[in-house]
Amino acid sequence: MSRLQQALLAAVAVVLLLLASLHFVVVRVHERGPDGMKIWLPLPIELAQAALWFVPDYEKHFDTDTVQIERFSPLAQALLEALEEIDKVELVRVNEGDQTVVVRKAGADIEINVRTDRKEVKVRLAMRTLQGLVDSFDEGRFDAAGAMSALKYSSGLVVHVDEPDTEVSLTIW
Repeated sequence: MSRLQQALLAAVAVVLLLLASLHFVVVRVHERGPDGMKIWLPLPIELAQAALWFVPDYEKHFDTDTVQIERFSPLAQALLEALEEIDKVELVRVNEGDQTVVVRKAGADIEINVRTDRKEVKVRLAMRTLQGLVDSFDEGRFDAAGAMSALKYSSGLVVHVDEPDTEVSLTIW
């Protein structure tokens, strides 16, 4: 094998290793029907984080209702700490009409399932992701970079919405 071929092979190997080390958020949208749109969009989390370096600081934070965030932040922190000790538990179940909502802890994840006769929404986040999201709130402001970094702790199917005409999913690899 020539030196040029070796160099090309090494360059390809480096690119593949870099890609393998990235965390991707994959958004998939599927509109049902003969003319339905189909989108598959992989977004590297690290690339989005790098892009935040070019965003002014005042644009990286979202103002929230300071009173509510500060009021419930200690409660959220205490709840996350208490849930760390439990492997599996159903936290909430609400049945109202045709709608059922279930919130449970399953291992290291929190799962939220909402089901009606026509729609289903499933959310699954790692406890570490939730901790990172809670930590992203500071003095009534939500830090986008901190929240994006917290996504790395979740993997697999994170959000799945299934409606009669559309299916949307968000997966983290």
